[in-house]
Amino acid sequence: MTTNLGQTLAQLLKNETDLSAAAAEKRARLESAEALANFNIVKQFFDNYRQTVADCLSQGKPSKDLIVTVGTTGRGQDQNGKVYSLLQMYSDNNIKTPPRITTSTHVYYALWKEFLDWATTSGLRPVWQYQHDGVGIHGWFTLTVTPLT
Repeated sequence: MTTNLGQTLAQLLKNETDLSAAAAEKRARLESAEALANFNIVKQFFDNYRQTVADCLSQGKPSKDLIVTVGTTGRGQDQNGKVYSLLQMYSDNNIKTPPRITTSTHVYYALWKEFLDWATTSGLRPVWQYQHDGVGIHGWFTLTVTPLT
């Protein structure tokens, strides 16, 4: 049976559509895997910091040990850079604006809220503070805790 050019074109278009659908499905699976990996990175960041705070305070370590840096410091050291990106730490060039993670519309707000609830229950207040190198090249945030009272 001979196919005409229209049937051939229809089959090619169907194959392209099938490939596009398969590619889209593959992309969606990868994005889901990446989204889960990113969620776990943020969760691990807050879990680790929670443990650091608990350990430092139970061992009587000084408050400087409670500070965690998020971003690229003035020395060019990238500390928790992936977290900086995921939490959208940049604040639209307004250093008085808190990190976006603190807004309820942020994709990882639930993790921040969980950490905030833990801190409050523990009598602590998390504090984000913007830091910079003084010459406009690097800016980063630090996270620490202070007594709630």
